[in-house]
Amino acid sequence: MANLQISNMQGLPTELTSFLTTLQAQIMHVQNRTDQLERLAAENARLTTELDQARTTIANLQKQLGSQSASEKNFSEISLSNPAGAVGAPDKNKEPGPEASTWASKASVSLSVTAPKMSAVPSARHIAASVHMFALPSGPSVHSSLCTLGVDSSRLLDINFPARGVIGILVHIQYADTFKAKLTTASVEILDAFDPLDSDNVADPKYASLSTHELANTAAMLHHDRCLQALQFLCPHVAIPVGHFFCEEGWISEDEIPTRTTLTNATETWLLSPSHLPTSWSQIHLYGSPVAGTYRGSMGVSVIISPHCPYAVTQIPMPSKYALAVKIGSLRIVCLYLSPNMPTHDVLHVLSSIPLTHDTILCGDFNARLDSVTGDYASKSRGLALCSWIEERSLSVVNADLAPCIPTYISFRNNYEISSIIDLFITNMLLINPSLHIATTAKDNRFK
Repeated sequence: MANLQISNMQGLPTELTSFLTTLQAQIMHVQNRTDQLERLAAENARLTTELDQARTTIANLQKQLGSQSASEKNFSEISLSNPAGAVGAPDKNKEPGPEASTWASKASVSLSVTAPKMSAVPSARHIAASVHMFALPSGPSVHSSLCTLGVDSSRLLDINFPARGVIGILVHIQYADTFKAKLTTASVEILDAFDPLDSDNVADPKYASLSTHELANTAAMLHHDRCLQALQFLCPHVAIPVGHFFCEEGWISEDEIPTRTTLTNATETWLLSPSHLPTSWSQIHLYGSPVAGTYRGSMGVSVIISPHCPYAVTQIPMPSKYALAVKIGSLRIVCLYLSPNMPTHDVLHVLSSIPLTHDTILCGDFNARLDSVTGDYASKSRGLALCSWIEERSLSVVNADLAPCIPTYISFRNNYEISSIIDLFITNMLLINPSLHIATTAKDNRFK
């Protein structure tokens, strides 16, 4: 659109001059609006293209997540070289026992595992030290070293020691390539051709008189035991598909695949709507808030229900965004994740907003240590406030009665164990013949 140029209006009638001046102003205004619309159209086209690309990326990610179904194709066991003769390597004359077969740091009341936060990029010396730590025959040291190398600890399902100089690590198949790339970058040797059933893996002198065939059977038996112990440390929705994977590999029999009829409470989860956990179990989600710069959320709570659960499970509306409540048969179970960053008064507000009917069980990660009540022998302001809240409402802490002094959270920091009792079961019910089992290995207090 061209501007109307009026260079000389002298001699024109006043009315015509006024009309032309107004017309020119209107034309200039229309052209300015047209220019703005053209710029907006261009910006809209650019944003539409970026949105389509983002939707494609999200669809691909959701497809990858959804492909992690209960199938044997979901997992990959990777064997790493652990140089023979290195300091702290397993004794050649001793078979790896239960203390060296499986390591996990997941409490039975929690499904989430958060990768340790690093304050700074590890130095070359720190990385070199972590690579050297692969020579040490302990799950915690290997786990810590992997985190230093940038491995996502939430994708590690099991760490075992199938032979002298070898570390076996079970991961989700979708993470296998990334995991291998990180180890390759750190010059950690990956044994792609390692066979856990090879008779050469049996080094204990007590088997020296056995034939090659008998040694192969012994190797299979030892690996079979490692697989079963690994399944004991996994949450049900993971243990079942891993069991199918082990069965397909010929390491365990079909009747040894875990089958459970329990309802599992998943405390903090990273899911954002409309994502789901990669399991065939039914799911109810209280989706979390997005975390800037990532494709995950925080403060989410999830409940997964076994297909063999004999009771109807329905969700109950809750007034708090931090509480997910379900009705199972005649019970009301309220699942919570109360972040350690929440102020104590906000925690009490959340708890006080929950209707406490006569059939209520509160469970989840309260991030509160109750001192002598549970045998944790540590407490801060939140723990003291929670104790008062419990006492005022005549509630009971199931941990205190059925599992005193048994940690529900364990981790390792600088190769030192830290533990606490922050995952709690609280109720106003009189329980008949109750039991609370926090799975643990007696030898080194590790649990699932």
